[in-house]
Amino acid sequence: MEGWTLHYGLGGALFGSEQYFPGGSVQWRDASGLCLHGRWEADDGLICFIYEDDPDDRRCWAVALQEGRVTAWLPGVGGRALVEAFREKAPLDCPAPGLGA
Repeated sequence: MEGWTLHYGLGGALFGSEQYFPGGSVQWRDASGLCLHGRWEADDGLICFIYEDDPDDRRCWAVALQEGRVTAWLPGVGGRALVEAFREKAPLDCPAPGLGA
């Protein structure tokens, strides 16, 4: 997904967006506009994200491509999946990592 920004929906509403950079770096922006820089890594078939707000909290997702869209869910939790609403090459409206707000 490097070079893309994916926008995810949950239950028909925007949940958040993630921009994917080289080397596993990501920028997350939730629906309220809060931006977090982080990184992703593969772990035993899951994709795990670690964000700057809590580097000890690994958020691991099962991910699949369904009907051409990325779908992600938290294994073992139940509940609904995040579904890619659309993707684009445009960057997120967030401060660059390391620059602060």
